[in-house]
Amino acid sequence: MDGAGLTAAERPPPDPDSTGRSPPIPDAPDPPALLSALLFECLVSLEERGVDGVCAVLREHPAQARALLRRLHLLARLGLLPDAPRPAS
Repeated sequence: MDGAGLTAAERPPPDPDSTGRSPPIPDAPDPPALLSALLFECLVSLEERGVDGVCAVLREHPAQARALLRRLHLLARLGLLPDAPRPAS
């Protein structure tokens, strides 16, 4: 079985190459693409639900929250957002 038609979670781990390292998992988004997608999600949430919507996205993605907040604050400083979102306490 070659793994075709299986989801990433169902596929067996890749075999190490000749250097002993495993090749990258093809279905895993690269960090810049993931951050771009999450930033878009934050912007949509900000428009639809305000700062609470952004905070919800940040809570769902804690590993990327700091990088997302930096980008959101930059957009706010540039005047592209009404206010920089702050996590609810």
